[in-house]
Amino acid sequence: MLLNLQDVFQNRIFRIPGYQRGYSWETKHIEQLWNDIQNINYPFPENANHFTGTLTLNKFSQSDLNKIENENHGYKISRSKVKINGESFTPYHLVDGQQRLTTLLILLSILIDAILTDVSCNLEIKKSAENSKKKYLILLDEDNLTKHLFGYETDVPSHEYLLNNIFNDLTVENVEPETLYTNRLGNARDFFIRKLINFQPDEKERLFNKIEDRLLFSLLILNETNDRKIDVSMAFETLNFRGKTLSVLELFKNRVLYLISKRNLNDIQKSELSKNVIDTWLIIYKWLGKNHNKELNDDDFLKAFWLLYFSEASMVSVNFKGWNDDIFTNIFSLEKNPNENLNISLMGLDKWLKVGRKAIELWFIIKNPLFFTSENQTETEFYLSDEIKSLLFKINSLNIGAYTQNLILAILYKNLPTKKDFAESDDLEANLSKLEKILKYLNLIDRHNYACFLLNGNQTNLNRERIFRCINSYYKTSNGAILRNGTIEYVNLDTYLNDDLVNINFEDIKRHIQKDNAYYSWDGRVYFLIHWEIYLAKQNDIELKFEDLRAINWHTKLIYPDYMSPHRINFDSINARNLTTRDKYSYSLGNLFLSKNASLHTNLEHLQHNITNNLEHTYNEKELLNYDRTFWNEENIIERGKKMFIFAIENWDLTYINNIQNPRNYSQTKWEEILLG
Repeated sequence: MLLNLQDVFQNRIFRIPGYQRGYSWETKHIEQLWNDIQNINYPFPENANHFTGTLTLNKFSQSDLNKIENENHGYKISRSKVKINGESFTPYHLVDGQQRLTTLLILLSILIDAILTDVSCNLEIKKSAENSKKKYLILLDEDNLTKHLFGYETDVPSHEYLLNNIFNDLTVENVEPETLYTNRLGNARDFFIRKLINFQPDEKERLFNKIEDRLLFSLLILNETNDRKIDVSMAFETLNFRGKTLSVLELFKNRVLYLISKRNLNDIQKSELSKNVIDTWLIIYKWLGKNHNKELNDDDFLKAFWLLYFSEASMVSVNFKGWNDDIFTNIFSLEKNPNENLNISLMGLDKWLKVGRKAIELWFIIKNPLFFTSENQTETEFYLSDEIKSLLFKINSLNIGAYTQNLILAILYKNLPTKKDFAESDDLEANLSKLEKILKYLNLIDRHNYACFLLNGNQTNLNRERIFRCINSYYKTSNGAILRNGTIEYVNLDTYLNDDLVNINFEDIKRHIQKDNAYYSWDGRVYFLIHWEIYLAKQNDIELKFEDLRAINWHTKLIYPDYMSPHRINFDSINARNLTTRDKYSYSLGNLFLSKNASLHTNLEHLQHNITNNLEHTYNEKELLNYDRTFWNEENIIERGKKMFIFAIENWDLTYINNIQNPRNYSQTKWEEILLG
């Protein structure tokens, strides 16, 4: 039988259970449902309906009834029924279909409010809207206390947010933290507000009637008998293939809760374990959605956490690729006796959940190093120096070697002090030493990424497996030593980052850079020239921040040739060279500079004139004042390129690289080979 929304809610109460994920629909999913509703013809033909899907339900157990009895303002329970104003309601868990039903109720909440506040809407539709508000959203009992036929279980993230911020029940205080899920509830609300803002009264009435009468559902109620029990959390995992696919993190939570339910524990113990899991996931989703402009990926974090806590140094590439299989088939397998699984024992579960709660905050910091400022720094418990934030931002900004962030998580977990550590510890030097260690490791990781990828041009997965192998051993060992390549040999992490992971060759650097348009098309040119800008500014006693410079829309310019010049200035003997040679000088490192100005300068003389009269020019540009403004020749380009290349070697401490140990002593021929190819 197909039921419309009014029939679905007839004498039923719905709760979204703890093993479910929260509201996860994105704009594209909401838009699709909106379009489906808009495409329904109304009022004719009368059979113009839209099948909205199947709602899979499971009746409450006794423990579920005990829980709802104490929910918010309390519910009266009689013979497995919920009593409101003398009427009996059967309570169900919504096993599948919560995303669609939640979205419809968000739309109804916005639409009902729009109807009730529109003086142009007639009294009949206002009365219908008021009745529907009491039916689906908020109703008052005989004691004038609010009740809800739809919502989350009270210990599920988003419960208070849905009732307070979406259904506008101000008698329910919203003290829960905002999470990835509450962000999406708010996004759905805002989506429908934008859609309805210009609706006329007749359009609101048609939409209201479509939602109540023309959307059809089928109900599937999971019935169990004494000899055939249903594991509803597993049913949820199996059924939830429609709409947005469950993330591995969501499935992981469901698996853990399921295994807890199978342990030989009493209901109180199971409830305490389950609450610990649900509370931890609340914290995880709080941090995943903390930055509304940059939500973090669920499964990126879960993999990072798995690498930190569950991986092993002996693992190989296939193990790291199958990290999610390891979680479900090995660590939290259905095949093993849950009573023998130490990870879901009373102590084991608490241990890894504590690690997870700390790890997610650190993961957020790694992904959002500049999020915490003087205005909101109290929102994190960790001590974050400007140097650490800047280095984390620098590593992020490269967009290569992202896998090293997994190692950074272990480094921060092991070493990053909290503000409380600084306030209460008697050993200030120990905390400062930890910060110095972090800075050393972050600099080595930045150096690794710059040398391996920007200079040497290696594939972006270079050293990924070797980095992954050392994460868990670094986390577990008291002195932070790591197993080198999964063997029994322990080494210091700085030794590993210094000597084992960065082995690049000068010939490889030449092959990578000396192709196409050489340094001008080099993917590391802006990253290098920003550091060159910082260096030049420092020579003028000015401290520039990398993160401020990275936010600028830089333009890489050529001093020669100057195609916009109305007349050719004297480029000395370069103009007499053949085209191939001219291009070599044109695309050489010493011929590049950074500018904030998209338009080309007419010539070096004009550029220098502008610099002396305009303080907005970059230090890259101001440096050009040191050269003769009447001509720009091969010697200038080579000498400036030598200075810049030596800076790169010294700035990233690359003197160990084969064949460039003493670059200041290179011959002119050698420098021409490096800079011109």
